[in-house]
Amino acid sequence: MSLSSAEKKRLRDRRAQQTLRTKKQQYTAQLEDKVAHCERYHDDSGTQHLLQVIEGLQQENQVLRNRQEGLKSLITSWEDPSSSPSHLLQPQPPTQLPLPPIQSYTTTPKPSSLSLSPPPPQTNKEESIPPLYSLLPLHSDLPTAPSLLWLALPPSTIISCPPSPHPLDLLYGTNTNPLANAIYTTSLRRPLRDPERLAFGWLSYHYSKWLFNPTSETFAKLPTFMHPVQEQLRIPHPASLDMLIWPEIRVTLIREWEVYSRQRDDLFGFLACCMKVRWPWGESLLERDEKNDLVMKTRFKNMIMCKEGWGITREFVDAWPDVVRGVDVGEVLMEIG
Repeated sequence: MSLSSAEKKRLRDRRAQQTLRTKKQQYTAQLEDKVAHCERYHDDSGTQHLLQVIEGLQQENQVLRNRQEGLKSLITSWEDPSSSPSHLLQPQPPTQLPLPPIQSYTTTPKPSSLSLSPPPPQTNKEESIPPLYSLLPLHSDLPTAPSLLWLALPPSTIISCPPSPHPLDLLYGTNTNPLANAIYTTSLRRPLRDPERLAFGWLSYHYSKWLFNPTSETFAKLPTFMHPVQEQLRIPHPASLDMLIWPEIRVTLIREWEVYSRQRDDLFGFLACCMKVRWPWGESLLERDEKNDLVMKTRFKNMIMCKEGWGITREFVDAWPDVVRGVDVGEVLMEIG
């Protein structure tokens, strides 16, 4: 049927309006999808989480920068041939680093009062030595899979935890101290007695506080036997090796980790069972302070903070003689009975 020009115009107008409505509906649907996506993935909690991740990465980056600068300064100060890599392959006892001054110092030659010749001109020589607390171990762990599981916590979380944990948090867990609770949870993987659980937890907690916040205050809470030796600063190794009580055993495992890494689970599982605190069987670890609060016994704390307070059972010495070859077995051997 033929249509008049007026009817054709109305038909075109209706089609144009229908097309316009369809486009508006499609555009509105797209906007609604975008709003729903933003509400789902870009709310305040998501933004806060991303900000926390960024802050944690920035702090971790700063820690790594400080570690790199400390290593550079330390390597520059080593001028003797024994610092060459080939020296690491030769058997030798661990070298405990001397405690350098925290600030740089100036040395000037002093003229002798008995000398008749004029003293040489005085020259000032600034020699900056990095403080020992700033020299961090060189780890080979992946950030997403640390050998010490609690180090997967955000650096900001570890830094914000109290300087020292409550002993009950290390023995039974806690909801108020994330670092102490993570260490406690990890300790449940091993069949530890309460003395070893508390002792390992105490050392692990303060080690982690120093590792992510290397200051003189955090370093002062570490026992002397946990101070890093040169091998820990020069050879990449798992962080779990830093928790071994005896520097000689740390050095052996760091130098020969390619061999022992294949037996890692057996080695650490057996060592966790055989490394003991020399604490009387059944004696309480806690006592009441003047405020009637439960605290760690001073005698127990003093024991775990010195190397002589620890021992290894004969079963481990017999099963892994090469691991303990650098220590005096007579001194570390501990009989259970």
